[in-house]
Amino acid sequence: MTELDDEDARYLRARLGAVAVPAGRLSADGLLALGRRTGRRRRTAATTAGALLPVAAIVLVTGGFLPWDGNAGPGPAGTSTASPATPSPATPTSAPVTADCTLERLPMPSGAKTGSVLAGSPNGRHLVGSYNPPEAANLPAWWVDGRLQEIPVEADAIARDVNDSGMVVGDGSGPDGKSAPWAYLDGKLIWLPIPPGFTDGSVNAVNARGDVVGTLGGDPDRAVVWRDITTSPRADLLSASKDRTHADGISDSGVVVGGLSDRNLPYRWDADGRGAPLPLPDGVDLGSVRGVRGNWAYGTAAKSNGVPALGSGPPMPVLWDLEKGTATIVGDAMSMPGAGNARGQLVLQPRDDDGVLLRDPDGTLRKLPGEEGWRYGARALDDSGTRIGGGGGARPVRWICRE
Repeated sequence: MTELDDEDARYLRARLGAVAVPAGRLSADGLLALGRRTGRRRRTAATTAGALLPVAAIVLVTGGFLPWDGNAGPGPAGTSTASPATPSPATPTSAPVTADCTLERLPMPSGAKTGSVLAGSPNGRHLVGSYNPPEAANLPAWWVDGRLQEIPVEADAIARDVNDSGMVVGDGSGPDGKSAPWAYLDGKLIWLPIPPGFTDGSVNAVNARGDVVGTLGGDPDRAVVWRDITTSPRADLLSASKDRTHADGISDSGVVVGGLSDRNLPYRWDADGRGAPLPLPDGVDLGSVRGVRGNWAYGTAAKSNGVPALGSGPPMPVLWDLEKGTATIVGDAMSMPGAGNARGQLVLQPRDDDGVLLRDPDGTLRKLPGEEGWRYGARALDDSGTRIGGGGGARPVRWICRE
């Protein structure tokens, strides 16, 4: 058994819920019972942060792909094939070294059963996520310099992201009981508007300006940017033909990354709303973006073998250089990226390993310390590469590192 945070568990359930199942595989009813539709993969439907799933499940989550034929898949790890003429991040040539980091457990309220870190601010001061009190499935968690702060959300809710100014964004049960997005700044909770024609909404990220991205539930689901949060909040829809879309990250320059839900393809929108697919490395035809910081986006890619949403190739960690328009495989199969920063660093969760790796732009790998017997994951990385947030043993943790 291994620990997996609730956001990833929801993503797995949502991916499974969207699959069109070929004959001879699991029944559609059985898959649908596990989750929701792909485009609404980050709702507050999950009940427990730090849920336990089999070790094999961790490879299904971040990229959203199901089990594969072990003989299929892309080329060697570290190969960049999107643009051969463009230099790509280096590939590690040696085993990971031990990172000079200190592991700290983050505080939780009295009585909380489990907790997790889901994101952090670029300056590393803020970490957000959720914890599980006895009276609710989830409540939002917010740590400032390691100290727990209160967010006055009374219903089931989760904090998804935070910026350097301390604006926390999340979603949960709104006043009408449906999934609703919110922002919290300067002691004020703001419910974000749901436009006519949509039933509910979820959020995934916030940038330095306070622009918030997420997904609106409707027919079809649509990626959205909420702007002017503190004055007159409005929802600007992002289009991509008739596809169901979702937005997963937004840079400080206003570039939004997300995906086409039905086709499992990574996508980006410029600050003016113009959209285009993100490139994929050769040998893969499915992709999923987790987030963006500066000119770097990160996620996974896999080979579908012609069956959408049913991956036959192992999901591979991918780093997109948005300025150069390249996509680079930056690790071994099933090394899941948890977070990235503006320097192009990543935190990776390797297969068959209880630890977390910090990957530098030159390909150097450093293993973060952990307590024996616990499996760790990281979901927050500051722009200095010295402050990292995550979880282990169903407990929220942070690492303080030296460069």
